[in-house]
Formats: sequence, C-alpha cells, structure tokens
Amino acid sequence: MIHESARAFAHPIALGGARPSDGRALRAEPAAYARETDGLPALRPAGPGLPSDLAALERAGLPPGPVHAALVEARRIGAEPFDVLLASGAFDETFLIETFARALGLDVAGPEDAAAGPIDADTFELACASGYLASLTADGRPRFVIAARGPAIRRLAASRRGRPRTRSFAIAGPRAFLDLASARAGGGLSARAAEGPAATVPELSVVGGMPRVGRGAQAGVLLIAALVVAAAIFAPGVWATLLLLGGLVFATSNGFRLMLALTPPAEAPRRLWSDDASLPVYTVMAALHREAAVVPSLLDAIERLDYPALGSNGTTTPRASTAATR
Repeated sequence: MIHESARAFAHPIALGGARPSDGRALRAEPAAYARETDGLPALRPAGPGLPSDLAALERAGLPPGPVHAALVEARRIGAEPFDVLLASGAFDETFLIETFARALGLDVAGPEDAAAGPIDADTFELACASGYLASLTADGRPRFVIAARGPAIRRLAASRRGRPRTRSFAIAGPRAFLDLASARAGGGLSARAAEGPAATVPELSVVGGMPRVGRGAQAGVLLIAALVVAAAIFAPGVWATLLLLGGLVFATSNGFRLMLALTPPAEAPRRLWSDDASLPVYTVMAALHREAAVVPSLLDAIERLDYPALGSNGTTTPRASTAATR
C-alpha cells in the first residue's frame, strides 16, 4: 500500500559506489537545472534499455549517472527502478516529481487537490492500495492524482509518450500523496477509529449498552476477590504462588513471541511441474464498470501471477458506458 511505500522511502537505499559527496553534488545540480529551464525542459534522447519512467526523466535532462545506477540496483534487489531512484536520495523528491510531471505533460498535485472535498475511510484505504485518488482542478474539472510509485507510474510514462499536455491527471510523490489522502480523510478516519469496532463487530463493543451481569455472577466475582485478598494477607505462600504463576504466564508468552521472531520464513512452495510448455493456455478477463481507480492494482496483481507469460493472455472488457475505463 502507499503508506507503507512512503514509510520505506524514509530510509534511503544506498546505490552501489555512492558517497555522501555524490549526493551533495547531485542536489546542487537540480537547482541549477531549474534555473536554466523555466518551463518545459528540452528533451534529449534517452539511453538504451531504460524503462519508460527513467527514460522520461533522462530525456527531461536528469544526469544519466544516478538514473542508470538506480536501474542496476533495482535489477539487483528486484524493485521498481523509479522507486529505487526516489528512495536513493540522489534527488530531492519534490524536484524529481516536478521534473517527471513536466516530462509527461502533467501537473503536480497542489492545494486544489487537498481542497477537493472530504473522503471516507473506505476511499482512503482504496487510494492507499491503488495509488489513485479522484480530485478536482482549480476550475472544478475532475482529475486523478497518481502516486509516483510502482509499476503504475512506469505504465503511465509509456502511455504519455508523445501526447499533449493534460490536466486530467496530476502526480504526487509518495509522501505528498499520503499527506493529501490523510488530509482529505481526516474526519472519515476519526469516525472509523471511533465507530469502526461497533460497526464491524458489535458483539464485542458496548454499542448496545454495557453487558448485563446477574446478581449471582456479581456475588461470585466479589467472593473470589475477597478470597484472593484474604489469602495474600493471611497466607503469604499463596500470594507467592500467585506471583510465580503470573510470572510463568508472562515468560511463556514472551518466549513464544521470541520463538516466532527467530523462526526462519517458510520456503516457497515447490512447483508441481517441470516444463512450462506443458501448461495449458488460459485467459484472464476482467470486466470493468466505473472502476477506473482499481485498474492499477488489478494490473499489478495480474503481472504477479506465477505463470509463464507465453501461456497466458490478459484482457479487460470495459462496458461502453464507462469512458474512464476505455
């Protein structure tokens, strides 16, 4: 989810061979670059083999060194190159997002997106999961705010290549996207925190009033409490036994948690087939109707299917009435 990504970005990923002086030099370079390019930067050819998002950044004038270093590190750790570049700290997040938005002909999410209206807790959860949030431009036109992370931003860069500027989409860095969604969902999150347990598991809450305890049960509880106090006063051995039992319960629970923490992760399940060519071909059909916000996470899930790429065919079947998913 997006909030996990933003939290992870607080710990920069060290790129191979990078030194603190390199970071300072790179941070000085964007400032000079911004002074020289007042508006859209002049595009230049991107290096070969770059994914669409990094290629857009290089065409926009970013130094190729950290861009290619991020690609190498991403391949080494199995992450998205744009995420690695953003987490590396080689460029300020605001500068990187602004450069990326200019290269794609898009806006950067701003105050008008925060003022687009409140959202409930469910919409906040969906936005964090998908990286998409419905918003409004300054003149009241609808648009989507997209979190710059994961494969969705790579697909966006590929789809925007050579297209004219549009205000139908805006880009926000992971931290900015989380702040934007949290600001708009403040009331909804507070209501969910206060009223969520009563709505989901009312039997475990006091939504219907405090549980009623009969007089017999009340008398039993009082009697047990009186016996424990009396034993502690007149029979020190009983009190010591109770303390020992409580200590054993505490030690057992902590020992169990320590065992779970030290237990190595389970091995990945072994495949039941040896030859991918022997597997049948299947088709994934996803019917969409007014569900544009879930398309990025849906495509991500389909891409993570553990099945040979040549043995599968994915297609979406949007209905004619849903322009947003066409």
